[in-house]
Amino acid sequence: MRREIKAKNMFLGPSSILYALEDQLLHYIFELWEQGMAVSSRLVIVKASSFSREFQERVSIPHYYSVR
Repeated sequence: MRREIKAKNMFLGPSSILYALEDQLLHYIFELWEQGMAVSSRLVIVKASSFSREFQERVSIPHYYSVR
């Protein structure tokens, strides 16, 4: 029983789409932060959508795209 629990804990799962965009998104966030602008999850989602077509297709939030 204990061995099965440990095996389940070792599974990492699928990698995130955003993992490949991490450096670009962090750069964008720090640029906004350095300019004194507030960073919201909405801004990050819109920016991630502009970087990745796959992310844009997976996230179904069309009202965010009108911000661009």
